[in-house]
Amino acid sequence: ALRDTLIKNLQDESDLKKINKVNTWINFIKYKSDKEVYGVSDYWATMYEFVGKGMGDCEDYTIAKYYILKELGISPKRLKFTYVIYKDRLGKNISHMVLSYLKIPKPKTTKDILILDNNNRLVLPASQRKDLIKVVKMMNGDTGAKSKKWKKLEAGMKNQKL
Repeated sequence: ALRDTLIKNLQDESDLKKINKVNTWINFIKYKSDKEVYGVSDYWATMYEFVGKGMGDCEDYTIAKYYILKELGISPKRLKFTYVIYKDRLGKNISHMVLSYLKIPKPKTTKDILILDNNNRLVLPASQRKDLIKVVKMMNGDTGAKSKKWKKLEAGMKNQKL
């Protein structure tokens, strides 16, 4: 599978190269809302569902990037599910989710947080993302307290739910 090739090719690369490649690769998948794909307003797809269907929303991009980077040996402590307010091209504020990568364990500045986003093909420091106007919440993946959605996602990942 494409994922296995990607993982084999990136295994020995730097974190930065892994992050950029995975971000680019996953961003090729088509954006579609949960309503369009699953008929519900909010659904966290497993990486297998998202890649298998070839479409999904911002949470699905975030989840897939998280699991692949974790598999590539990047510490889950460095990866945060980040709810943000995104200002689109029309100036409209939209709730959005991105994956944040902490360049150092406890970032003191937004320069030390890289943003992996399906709305932008470049991985940039948060300090350069003027369109992300507010961080609503940063969540740990499997290193913190787990929400219902997170537990359901984990179970689906274990079963490779398609």
